[in-house]
Amino acid sequence: MPIIRKVVNVLIKHFHYVFNKRPSEKLLEFMTPYPNHVQNKALGLRALVLRQAPNSFELIYDSYNALSTAFSFTSDLGNAFCHIALYSKHLNLGFNHGTALEDPDNLLNGSGKRTRHLKIKKDKDLETPYVQSFIEKAIAHINKRFPDVEPSSDAKVIVKSVFDNKRRPY
Repeated sequence: MPIIRKVVNVLIKHFHYVFNKRPSEKLLEFMTPYPNHVQNKALGLRALVLRQAPNSFELIYDSYNALSTAFSFTSDLGNAFCHIALYSKHLNLGFNHGTALEDPDNLLNGSGKRTRHLKIKKDKDLETPYVQSFIEKAIAHINKRFPDVEPSSDAKVIVKSVFDNKRRPY
């Protein structure tokens, strides 16, 4: 666990968390089975999302196939604008209403009815302008879809689900 704390401290300095939203101890605990490079990218991506939506709830799902954190302006997953899913070799930055987002270059992956995602494999993927652009588009879409939802001033981290049986990298 000490290596995770070092990584978190470096990321905090690197990304200058304006609102001092450090990752919760539970999130860091759930991340421990994943390789360090996946953890680092996940924390960096989390910082990008929170820069755009500092008042969002973080809804954590430690499920069978992946650890995911959804970001929403309420405690309801149905209002989430994006999520980060950790896998053993990469991350997905998912958009819960991805089919509604403008994607002229066909960068979003997925074939489902609603959700689309960007696969994040390398550190440089976090620096591409389209990652930030899709986060902004997803926030704008959710604000248009749910105009009466005000960002919460008491947003927090909520562990929504923890599966006993997991298929995880060890």
